[in-house]
Amino acid sequence: MTLRKAIIKELDRRQWTNYRASKETGLSDSRLRDLRDGKNVTAETLERLCKALGLILIQDPDYESNSRSRLGNPLQRI
Repeated sequence: MTLRKAIIKELDRRQWTNYRASKETGLSDSRLRDLRDGKNVTAETLERLCKALGLILIQDPDYESNSRSRLGNPLQRI
């Protein structure tokens, strides 16, 4: 699962609208739409969302960027 998908899944699980996520993160509605639409977003956007959702990034030591192996869930709740 990609980081983007994991964040979107958590937003959906919490039933957060873009409006709610915007209020919780200080991000604009358009940045949140970009995330959901698969457009490029900044690392700052992802970081703010993770923080608001109480998620932390973890690094998989077995993951190689050029491998075809699936990356496990890159997020954990804190």
